[in-house]
Amino acid sequence: MHSGFEIFRLAAERTPNRSAIVDRGAGRELSYGELADEIEAVAAGFAAGGVGSGSRVATALPGTWEHCIALLALMRLNAAPVLINFRMKPEEIGALCAAAEVEAAVVLPDRSLSGRLAAVLPGAAPVWSAGG
Repeated sequence: MHSGFEIFRLAAERTPNRSAIVDRGAGRELSYGELADEIEAVAAGFAAGGVGSGSRVATALPGTWEHCIALLALMRLNAAPVLINFRMKPEEIGALCAAAEVEAAVVLPDRSLSGRLAAVLPGAAPVWSAGG
């Protein structure tokens, strides 16, 4: 059985120049090869922040380009994404992160949410912002 990242990697190896992600509204497009490079860069950043195999990392993002890359980067590291509805209140997101014992988070830029996460995540757990 293949993980989501392994399925992506196989497609990237077979067709590196084929379009992988297209955002017609924003006029953005990445080939599988370009997306693979983005995923590796983000995964390296996550790893530098302490994310590794089995790490629980919350994502509270809309269905954006950045969310896709973040999820694939987490899968690349064999981390466990904890998907949370980004429309919830900061207190609710914080409570879910505490209950799931997440070790890091990727969220929209929001001082209130970042402050709430800093209060519930362990020690110097990283909180990354994406989008916006």
